Amino acid sequence: MPQTRKTKAPIYVSLSEKRIKQIEELVAGWSNETRRFALRRLHQHNPHHSALKRLLLFIYGLFNKRNLEFKLLQNPSLLNDWHSRFEAAGSQDATAAWNRILARELNQDDHRYLTYLLEKETIDTFVPRTLSNTFEKLYHAFILKEYSEDLDVPRAPLVLVIGNSGSGKSATIKQVIEDIFFASEVKPVIDLKIKRDEVLSDQPFWRSLAEVDPELAIRTESRRQRNRVRLVSRLPIIRYIFRNQISRALSTIDEEGVRVDYAMITPNDYQTAFAGEPGNYLRKAMGDPGRLCLRHMEEAHSAFGVADERSPIKSQQSTLVDAANIILDEIAYGRRDCILVATT
Repeated sequence: MPQTRKTKAPIYVSLSEKRIKQIEELVAGWSNETRRFALRRLHQHNPHHSALKRLLLFIYGLFNKRNLEFKLLQNPSLLNDWHSRFEAAGSQDATAAWNRILARELNQDDHRYLTYLLEKETIDTFVPRTLSNTFEKLYHAFILKEYSEDLDVPRAPLVLVIGNSGSGKSATIKQVIEDIFFASEVKPVIDLKIKRDEVLSDQPFWRSLAEVDPELAIRTESRRQRNRVRLVSRLPIIRYIFRNQISRALSTIDEEGVRVDYAMITPNDYQTAFAGEPGNYLRKAMGDPGRLCLRHMEEAHSAFGVADERSPIKSQQSTLVDAANIILDEIAYGRRDCILVATT
């Protein structure tokens, strides 16, 4: 099923220096099996709260400073017994218990950074460097639409991967697509508010941050301005009126991601017993020609292979091959904004 995804863009999470060190030491102290187990729990946990819940947490934080510490996450094996889970979270249900534990020991920024570190540490699919370089060139040339005179850039966004059954074609292509197109790097940035509170904690109340630590004051103001520019750049009318000023301000900020219509196509998406219909189904699976699309086609020989003259499916396969050839021509000549990666 097609889904709109945003290509990679840096994700900044605001954490204190102490918290960053705690998370990194937690991941370093886990075995590979523990990392995979914790990553599954994190994927099943939703750290986002409703607007009312966020308001209540904000009000609660004004009067009670929440001090997050890793207690149960230091040793997940303690929760193997349901008695222990009930004592820790008040629930016999394993999923509910883990959700309460994660909500108690992690906030939203902690969850993002910990998930990113675990995903990076548990990748077990090898991607050849030459394949990564090819997809990197495809990304810049046909997703970001950057002009290049590099002769190694493919002339058309068409990639065919050939290999024996069970050789790992699909897993490798999925991994390189995630790494090059969609894997956003989570970058922790020091929470300057906490840093400011630490600096001013032993100072008289009339002294400003600029007097105590001018460098920290400049960093705080610079970050505030960048956040303001990002906010203004997303407002429809204002970003058009002040597009020149915003463009100059955004030159120092990392590039935002691009929305791509992504889907994996299998023979079940277009094969049918009705003559003339497979071609229409294939066109539908390939998406809107005017919209930026990324398609990963499995078993491509079923769409592009020519049937035997005596085959009972010759009429269906002929219409399918005709439609496939038209689609390939549209992609090659730029009439269809699509990157097609096929395996066979």
